[in-house]
Amino acid sequence: DIALEPITNYVNKFQAGALVPILKSEPIPDTASAVGEVVKVVGQTFDQLILQSDKWVLLQISAPWCGHCKLLDPIWEELAKSREDDPRLTVATIDGTANEHLALKFVGFPSIQLWAPGTHDVTAYKSHRTLKDLNAFL
Repeated sequence: DIALEPITNYVNKFQAGALVPILKSEPIPDTASAVGEVVKVVGQTFDQLILQSDKWVLLQISAPWCGHCKLLDPIWEELAKSREDDPRLTVATIDGTANEHLALKFVGFPSIQLWAPGTHDVTAYKSHRTLKDLNAFL
Protein backbone atom coordinates (compact mmCIF):
# COMPACT_ATOMS: atom_id res chain seq x y z
CA ASP A 1 0.00 0.00 0.00
CA ILE A 2 1.14 3.52 -0.79
CA ALA A 3 0.45 6.14 1.87
CA LEU A 4 -0.84 9.37 0.37
CA GLU A 5 0.14 11.67 3.27
CA PRO A 6 3.97 11.59 2.78
CA ILE A 7 3.57 12.26 -0.95
CA THR A 8 1.17 15.14 -0.28
CA ASN A 9 3.56 16.61 2.31
CA TYR A 10 6.46 16.38 -0.13
CA VAL A 11 4.49 18.05 -2.96
CA ASN A 12 3.33 20.82 -0.61
CA LYS A 13 6.91 21.49 0.52
CA PHE A 14 8.07 21.49 -3.12
CA GLN A 15 5.39 23.98 -4.13
CA ALA A 16 6.24 26.20 -1.16
CA GLY A 17 9.96 26.16 -2.03
CA ALA A 18 10.72 24.58 1.35
CA LEU A 19 12.70 21.56 0.14
CA VAL A 20 16.41 21.72 0.90
CA PRO A 21 18.62 20.19 -1.81
CA ILE A 22 21.08 17.50 -0.80
CA LEU A 23 24.47 18.54 -2.14
CA LYS A 24 27.86 16.84 -1.92
CA SER A 25 30.49 18.22 0.45
CA GLU A 26 33.78 17.00 1.80
CA PRO A 27 34.17 17.38 5.57
CA ILE A 28 34.99 20.90 6.75
CA PRO A 29 38.79 21.15 7.21
CA ASP A 30 39.92 20.95 10.83
CA THR A 31 42.37 23.81 10.52
CA ALA A 32 42.17 27.18 8.84
CA SER A 33 44.68 28.05 6.14
CA ALA A 34 47.59 30.24 7.17
CA VAL A 35 48.33 33.55 5.47
CA GLY A 36 49.95 32.85 2.12
CA GLU A 37 48.38 29.39 1.78
CA VAL A 38 45.65 28.26 -0.56
CA VAL A 39 42.28 28.19 1.21
CA LYS A 40 40.42 24.90 0.86
CA VAL A 41 36.72 25.41 0.17
CA VAL A 42 34.16 22.59 0.53
CA GLY A 43 30.47 22.59 -0.24
CA GLN A 44 29.51 23.36 3.37
CA THR A 45 31.88 26.37 3.57
CA PHE A 46 31.14 27.84 0.11
CA ASP A 47 28.67 30.43 1.44
CA GLN A 48 31.01 31.62 4.18
CA LEU A 49 34.28 31.61 2.23
CA ILE A 50 33.03 32.74 -1.19
CA LEU A 51 29.58 34.34 -1.20
CA GLN A 52 29.83 36.12 2.16
CA SER A 53 33.50 37.01 1.93
CA ASP A 54 34.56 40.64 2.15
CA LYS A 55 37.47 39.82 -0.19
CA TRP A 56 37.84 38.94 -3.85
CA VAL A 57 38.23 35.17 -4.15
CA LEU A 58 40.20 33.56 -6.97
CA LEU A 59 38.89 30.00 -7.01
CA GLN A 60 40.42 27.00 -8.73
CA ILE A 61 37.89 24.24 -9.36
CA SER A 62 39.81 21.02 -9.78
CA ALA A 63 39.54 17.24 -9.89
CA PRO A 64 42.01 14.84 -8.26
CA TRP A 65 42.40 12.82 -11.48
CA CYS A 66 42.96 15.88 -13.73
CA GLY A 67 46.49 16.17 -15.12
CA HIS A 68 46.11 19.88 -15.94
CA CYS A 69 44.94 20.48 -12.36
CA LYS A 70 48.02 18.74 -10.99
CA LEU A 71 50.20 20.98 -13.16
CA LEU A 72 48.35 24.06 -11.89
CA ASP A 73 48.60 23.15 -8.18
CA PRO A 74 52.20 24.36 -7.60
CA ILE A 75 51.47 27.57 -9.52
CA TRP A 76 48.36 28.07 -7.39
CA GLU A 77 50.40 27.65 -4.20
CA GLU A 78 53.01 30.10 -5.50
CA LEU A 79 50.25 32.58 -6.40
CA ALA A 80 48.81 32.37 -2.87
CA LYS A 81 52.27 32.94 -1.38
CA SER A 82 52.96 35.89 -3.70
CA ARG A 83 49.64 37.50 -2.73
CA GLU A 84 49.90 36.99 1.04
CA ASP A 85 50.29 40.77 1.60
CA ASP A 86 47.14 41.59 -0.39
CA PRO A 87 44.32 41.98 2.17
CA ARG A 88 41.71 42.18 -0.60
CA LEU A 89 42.27 38.72 -2.10
CA THR A 90 41.89 35.07 -1.14
CA VAL A 91 43.37 32.33 -3.33
CA ALA A 92 41.22 29.23 -2.91
CA THR A 93 40.56 25.78 -4.32
CA ILE A 94 37.63 23.36 -4.36
CA ASP A 95 37.42 19.77 -5.54
CA GLY A 96 34.61 20.01 -8.07
CA THR A 97 34.06 16.25 -8.03
CA ALA A 98 33.42 16.03 -4.27
CA ASN A 99 31.67 19.34 -3.55
CA GLU A 100 28.57 21.03 -4.88
CA HIS A 101 26.86 24.38 -4.39
CA LEU A 102 23.92 25.86 -6.25
CA ALA A 103 25.98 28.97 -7.17
CA LEU A 104 28.98 26.97 -8.43
CA LYS A 105 28.74 26.51 -12.18
CA PHE A 106 31.64 25.45 -14.38
CA VAL A 107 32.54 23.37 -17.41
CA GLY A 108 35.69 21.26 -17.28
CA PHE A 109 38.74 21.03 -15.06
CA PRO A 110 40.52 23.08 -14.02
CA SER A 111 38.22 26.07 -14.02
CA ILE A 112 39.32 29.37 -12.56
CA GLN A 113 36.82 31.94 -11.34
CA LEU A 114 37.13 35.35 -9.69
CA TRP A 115 34.30 36.00 -7.23
CA ALA A 116 33.51 39.59 -6.24
CA PRO A 117 33.26 40.33 -2.50
CA GLY A 118 29.96 39.39 -0.87
CA THR A 119 28.12 38.69 -4.13
CA HIS A 120 27.26 36.05 -6.68
CA ASP A 121 29.19 38.02 -9.32
CA VAL A 122 31.77 35.76 -10.90
CA THR A 123 34.20 36.19 -13.78
CA ALA A 124 35.63 33.13 -15.50
CA TYR A 125 39.37 33.24 -16.17
CA LYS A 126 40.12 31.87 -19.63
CA SER A 127 43.77 32.74 -20.27
CA HIS A 128 47.13 31.06 -19.70
CA ARG A 129 47.67 29.32 -16.37
CA THR A 130 51.04 30.87 -15.57
CA LEU A 131 51.93 32.86 -12.47
CA LYS A 132 52.68 35.90 -14.64
CA ASP A 133 49.33 35.77 -16.45
CA LEU A 134 47.32 35.08 -13.29
CA ASN A 135 48.96 38.05 -11.55
CA ALA A 136 48.27 40.24 -14.59
CA PHE A 137 44.60 39.21 -14.43
CA LEU A 138 44.41 40.26 -10.81
